[in-house]
Amino acid sequence: MVGRPYDEERDLAAVTRMWREVGWIDDSDGQAAGLKTFLSMSKGLVADVHGEAECLVHRSVGTVHHTGTDLPLCAISAVTTSHVGRRQGLASALMAEALAEAVEEGAAVATLGFFEQGYYDRFGFGTGPYQHRLSFDPASLQVPVPDRPPVRLGAEHMREVHALLARRPRGHGSVVLDPPQWLEPEWSWLENPFGLGFRADDGRLTHALIGSAKDEHGPYVIDVLAHEEPHQVLELLGLVKALGDQVNLVVVTEEPAGIQLQDLIREPARQRRVARLAGGSGALHVTMASQQDRILDLGACIAAVEVATPVAFGLRLRDPIGRFGTWGGIGGEHTVRLGPTSSAEPGLDPDLPVLDASVGAFTRLWWGVRPASSLALTDDLHGPTDLLADLDAALRLPTPQAGWIY
Repeated sequence: MVGRPYDEERDLAAVTRMWREVGWIDDSDGQAAGLKTFLSMSKGLVADVHGEAECLVHRSVGTVHHTGTDLPLCAISAVTTSHVGRRQGLASALMAEALAEAVEEGAAVATLGFFEQGYYDRFGFGTGPYQHRLSFDPASLQVPVPDRPPVRLGAEHMREVHALLARRPRGHGSVVLDPPQWLEPEWSWLENPFGLGFRADDGRLTHALIGSAKDEHGPYVIDVLAHEEPHQVLELLGLVKALGDQVNLVVVTEEPAGIQLQDLIREPARQRRVARLAGGSGALHVTMASQQDRILDLGACIAAVEVATPVAFGLRLRDPIGRFGTWGGIGGEHTVRLGPTSSAEPGLDPDLPVLDASVGAFTRLWWGVRPASSLALTDDLHGPTDLLADLDAALRLPTPQAGWIY
């Protein structure tokens, strides 16, 4: 074992220095306090160099929703290596140890936000879906401005916002991370943060937005749009429209689930052309995958699948994490049966066609990130043409969308 559990008394100063060194927080006391809260609310492993922590892997627990089932989730919420600790294999060793601990605790899926595609493939992670980031003039939103004033939200309301996110409608791929203080450090790390929302007659927070106000005229960057009912998103966007009296640019970092935001923006192509003529990139809508996921418990994950079209196959799965030696992974031969109820059993049925895949590629198929026939072209997944077609027909899943900052 390379790592040891993070200990606040021993390690907080070293990890704070590390985060400042890599530019994740500034020198302010407020951002350091946010880091202290972040480190205390979940579990961390650190690796020492010269007697001090120089690498940290932090993980959080929660759930992720697959079709009709909530599965126990491990979110790798930070991987940080100082300048002193680089290129010594510390982050890789801690990652493998953190995943092994998560498996022991019952996690079925692991997820993380990556700094670059490919690095976490060595641990069996596969690239997640595209996320949609939109930049636009808030005055161009084609929604009514609310006829009632919102309430102002601050750091003291972040647990309420967390509870609101936790009870939001759960779509495919949606994530909830457990610690009720999860958003408190996020608030402290925002530049000039602001929050607005609405309450019910009983005082309950029903829908809210959280973001940062960069300058007088923007961009205002909105990171959270939380709601109990889908229609409440429109009222939140009405608040965004009201900002258009002063603000010229708003960025929504993740399009709300179930909404094509461009439907609500007037003259989006014109806005793009004007931005380009003014010397900008002209980018109104940017899509990029920044999340990776991997299956930790094959049986639990397959059991969560509910599809109308049955398909059965042998699965020969390769898991690269076994080479780290901490946990052997889920590689091997399995028989998978998908349908209204689904299962995975050890061994191959000789009467069934066989799918060969890495765990990262198979996770992408299981999520519905890409169809089998597409993954056979671009990822490490291979099988008979008829089997790929059957999987394409069976796994017609909604696009997974986390809807959570991590």
